[in-house]
Amino acid sequence: MQIVGLNVAAWQTRGELAARRTQIDAALTQSFPQVKVVVDAPVQMARELASLRRDTGAASPRDLGPMLGAWAQHAGADAVPTAFEYAPGELRVRGVQLSASALEQARRQLRPLGYRLDTDAQGAVLREGAAP
Repeated sequence: MQIVGLNVAAWQTRGELAARRTQIDAALTQSFPQVKVVVDAPVQMARELASLRRDTGAASPRDLGPMLGAWAQHAGADAVPTAFEYAPGELRVRGVQLSASALEQARRQLRPLGYRLDTDAQGAVLREGAAP
């Protein structure tokens, strides 16, 4: 009898998942009418947004300016670096050692902005790509 219940639950979940995918696909094609075929809606949406940013000259979260701004706003006044190293989507902040509580607080503040903060032996590493 439990197998029947599990099958019903799986069937309902599959239907809900299909409905969500349809909504996501519709959001993509309504927002970007030039997209005719939807293969992977989240990837295609990110690609179209990046194209819009590039065409309008808007900064991307993975650009140096927004990453430096996020670091400066959320790292704390006592986190004074000796050097910065930048690659698209990654900002290495040298010479900074954050306490465990300061690191956790900065992580909490940066995560909703789409950044991930890690540390290494030489300092901190801010990366674009955390789920908001």
